[in-house]
Amino acid sequence: PPPAPAAPAERGGGGGQGDELMFEMDGLDAPKPEPEAKQRHNETEQRRRSLAREYYTQLRSLLPGAAECRPAPDKNAVLKLTIDFLRERGPHAPAPASAGPGVSSLLTAAET
Repeated sequence: PPPAPAAPAERGGGGGQGDELMFEMDGLDAPKPEPEAKQRHNETEQRRRSLAREYYTQLRSLLPGAAECRPAPDKNAVLKLTIDFLRERGPHAPAPASAGPGVSSLLTAAET
């Protein structure tokens, strides 16, 4: 019968053939980002999260009944309530006068 396949080498194990390769790979780290780049990234992420929070707050305030809910609905609940609300209105329902810009203008603004 053919020989049984060898068991994979364990990390830090003793003396197996694959150990040398594993330890060589352990020394390869991704280059560390520059402190300024990391700070810019963190600031960009903070702005992105802040904007998302603001949009969820606005969306929550526009949903009928959501403003009175205690505790306030979480993000997933806001999305679900929005989907339910839009489905109830139907595909051809006129937009309310106070609806503001349409989706296409919002997407265009987000791209700039």
